[in-house]
Amino acid sequence: MADSPLVDKTAEVDPPMPATWSDAPLLDPVAWRDFVDLWRHDAPSAACDLVREYLQDARHHLQTIHQALEQSDPRTLEFSAHTLGSSSGNLGACRMQELCRLLQDLGRRQALQAAADYVRRLDPALEQTRQAFQAELPGLDADSAQTG
Repeated sequence: MADSPLVDKTAEVDPPMPATWSDAPLLDPVAWRDFVDLWRHDAPSAACDLVREYLQDARHHLQTIHQALEQSDPRTLEFSAHTLGSSSGNLGACRMQELCRLLQDLGRRQALQAAADYVRRLDPALEQTRQAFQAELPGLDADSAQTG
């Protein structure tokens, strides 16, 4: 079979998925660079605004995830974990995305007891992610970006 001219053989290969959520980096350097570069020239403050909005939404989703676990509601756990994981992925927040992917799967399987351990890890992971964002975006002030 001949090589297809439509296949770019020089394209980067996606990095392998981490073996566990804790192996995932806080931020994916490629996704983060792409996100920041998108806003750097046209609206430098927009990146900070979007990260602040993400952190605010993440706090809301964390509350919903905690409530879903307390109320034994696997569907809400699955949905909120999916939503938070997707927005985390958009900003390159790999560890949050991976934790949410695991929680989404556990919610789908109605494995709430197993999910409890991962839910407890979400708050510290979000705080670490916030700190990583703050280190990368000097315009992201500490007061407006607090996760606690």
